[in-house]
Amino acid sequence: GRSRKDRVGGAPGDVLGIDAGEWGDENRRMVTELKEQQRKLKKALEEQVKVSRETAKMARWVKQASARMTHTDAIDDPLSDIDDDDELM
Repeated sequence: GRSRKDRVGGAPGDVLGIDAGEWGDENRRMVTELKEQQRKLKKALEEQVKVSRETAKMARWVKQASARMTHTDAIDDPLSDIDDDDELM
């Protein structure tokens, strides 16, 4: 708990020399600011989640596209070799 020496004079309503009413206003202002910060943070996090999902979607798409490309390349290579050989004969 608080000992008596924590208090430095003043009326019982005074906290560190600040009027109790002022203290309440300051508290409300801080709470309002914190709520605002929290709201902004939540919004930013939601944005980040959305971006992450989009990024994951793109990564999957690129992976699939590149898999298809290497697949067709693998098929094209032997065929192109055959074409070249035919021309040589």
